[in-house]
Amino acid sequence: LEDVVKNLVSLAEAATEAAKKSVADSFAVSADAEDLEAAGMETAETLLMEAAGMELSKERVDRQQVVPWMRFMWEVYRVVLDIVKSSSKLELCYHDTAAKAFAFCKKYNRFLEFRRLCDMLRQHLALLVKAPRNAKSGLTHDVQISSPETMHRFLDIRFTQLNV
Repeated sequence: LEDVVKNLVSLAEAATEAAKKSVADSFAVSADAEDLEAAGMETAETLLMEAAGMELSKERVDRQQVVPWMRFMWEVYRVVLDIVKSSSKLELCYHDTAAKAFAFCKKYNRFLEFRRLCDMLRQHLALLVKAPRNAKSGLTHDVQISSPETMHRFLDIRFTQLNV
């Protein structure tokens, strides 16, 4: 599962970079969409302006080509973190993905997604602290927050968050 997750993240990153590069060849790319989850919404004003003008604006090309890939990349990070959050075997994958998600937010100036990522990681940590599972639960691959290595990894992610 770890190989599949890493491959998915790397392919999504490559596709996002390819879209950014294709737009950058003709325009300077800017990520002006405030919210990636609401960025794909076409308003009546934008549709009328697109119909009236035949020229491609930088914002229009960016919205049509780069923002969907950025939204996809954000969703990949979100889903991967949610899936691997409670498996001790995928703990390194969880922390690597979190670090990549922070780098994504920093690279593309995604402040709203950064806040959502911080909230999500805080909830994951609170869930581990609030309801620690023990050997009696029957799940042998749960993350043990009492482990020094695990606590060190979570602290590293928090320091990464502060640096971003």
